[in-house]
Amino acid sequence: MGLVMEQRTATGLFEHLETDRLNLGHLKVILLSGMGFFTDAYDLFNIGVMLLILTPLWGLTNLQKGLLASAALWATVAGQLLFGRLLLTFWAGRRSTA
Repeated sequence: MGLVMEQRTATGLFEHLETDRLNLGHLKVILLSGMGFFTDAYDLFNIGVMLLILTPLWGLTNLQKGLLASAALWATVAGQLLFGRLLLTFWAGRRSTA
């Protein structure tokens, strides 16, 4: 691989993670993946707990509870699509020179 990363296509973007030796880049990918999974799971778990608390306080109907819970799921999907696209736009096209 050397000091200069070659331009990669979208399909082979992460192929070097499988073939290279374990390095700091691998650990960054593991940390970022774990943090993304943690924040998504934490957010979706809290929606269920908050629905139990807010239902009697706000007098939510079943329809309102369903809309609130589904809005959290749709927001998660939208965030993954948006930030996934940002990752491909800004990170994949970057060249690293050391």
